[in-house]
Amino acid sequence: MSENRRLRRELAEMNAWRDDALALKNLNARYEQLLGLQTEPPIAMTAGRAITDARGPFARSRLLNVGAGKGVRVGNPVLSEHGLVGRISGVSGAHSRMVLLTDVASRIPVMVERTDARAMLTGDGSRSPRLDYVRGQGSVQEGDRILTSGDGGGFPRGLPVGVVAKGVDGSWRVKLYSDRTAIDYVRVLLFQDFSQLADQNALNAAPLASLNTAPPPNAAQAAAIQDVATRRAAAAQAAAERVRAANAAPTPTPVAPAIATPPRAQPTPRPAAPRPAAATPPQPSAQASAPTAPDGGRE
Repeated sequence: MSENRRLRRELAEMNAWRDDALALKNLNARYEQLLGLQTEPPIAMTAGRAITDARGPFARSRLLNVGAGKGVRVGNPVLSEHGLVGRISGVSGAHSRMVLLTDVASRIPVMVERTDARAMLTGDGSRSPRLDYVRGQGSVQEGDRILTSGDGGGFPRGLPVGVVAKGVDGSWRVKLYSDRTAIDYVRVLLFQDFSQLADQNALNAAPLASLNTAPPPNAAQAAAIQDVATRRAAAAQAAAERVRAANAAPTPTPVAPAIATPPRAQPTPRPAAPRPAAATPPQPSAQASAPTAPDGGRE
């Protein structure tokens, strides 16, 4: 075997070892990031791996190799080393199904870190979910960080989700932190509800019981407060007396006004028919009335 051939073989082996070392270095770095995830207050977690990928026109989910045997339950949040990935939708003994934030069935209550404005992260099948129902004008702008709000008790508050961006359709979108790398190694938060984050007695305590209250008022302030309270009580009593007196007075029975009956219309008399004029007898003429002498009028 020639020297050049031997050196080439050794170089190929060294290159293969280098590639393996770089892959292990990157994998260890991801493990360190994943294991370094911490929540405040601390929540128990279990690590898993996505073993299959279910894709469709709208569905986005993964099958994980951890299940009920590790304490995983439906609704548990799932995180990668960069941020929130999704939630558990189904569990068996050794496996579980994770629905990604981009799935159309995903609805996560979130908040804007800068303004504390609440919103709903809605999956629609795209790589950047929609930010719906944003409360308040000017409460969100491009570049704002989005965190889980904890509203509803399904997720703890403060899990990193992504960064706000403007979509091509004009809607607010969120570029997910978990979209930076492939979703293969994840951690499942064994989170059920807020009862595991605090003592039950502390949750049932009266509000503001543990806060430092303001100092008591001095004599002048107490007198002014008492005077205002007395005036308000007197005004309320007077109003109650007026209402009581109004309710005690008999209510007059309303009398319906008499309805004026219009006079009946009299029939209009019909005009009498004209009487016919009496016939005048003809007058005899003068010749006819003079006597006629016999024999032609001779004597």
